[in-house]
Amino acid sequence: MLLGARVIDGQGESGEDMSDSRIKAGVLLATPGRGGADLSPFAAAHFPFMNPDFSGMKTPTLVVAGDHDQSRLSTRGPDWFTDPYFLSPGSKSLLTLFGAEHTLGGIAGYDVAETTDAHPERVALLRQITGGLPSRCASARRRQLAGSPPSAGGDRQSARPYRVEALTKAARPGGVECR
Repeated sequence: MLLGARVIDGQGESGEDMSDSRIKAGVLLATPGRGGADLSPFAAAHFPFMNPDFSGMKTPTLVVAGDHDQSRLSTRGPDWFTDPYFLSPGSKSLLTLFGAEHTLGGIAGYDVAETTDAHPERVALLRQITGGLPSRCASARRRQLAGSPPSAGGDRQSARPYRVEALTKAARPGGVECR
């Protein structure tokens, strides 16, 4: 919400803009996608607020998703968690972690031990990519680590990923893909 996303209410109207201009960049980890028909019947009945509108999310953002994140809250697959990247304007980067489920290798919460996809190397990789990087440096740092130029963004069909080889080696067997 602080990056500019809003919640669509029961009448189809976007809720209050809670964006904060002091925030210059953000990181979204396994963030739910759009609601409506994409929600499972259970989620629609119990979580009606899960209906984000990403059209106002203009703050530069790194969106991180796992390619094995199968949420019971959505009728879609892991691509549901990439909606903040594909449905928002502005400067965005998408980091897809191969083999990662919803906790992205073990990020469940402070002092929480349970996870279905424990992968300390993947968690260390996320810490390296996202930890303490100023917004103007995050993209350049990812390119430096990758040794590759950035790819063109766009829709799901035309987005061309580049591999983060330097990071993938450290994260095997869970690979990485950036867009």
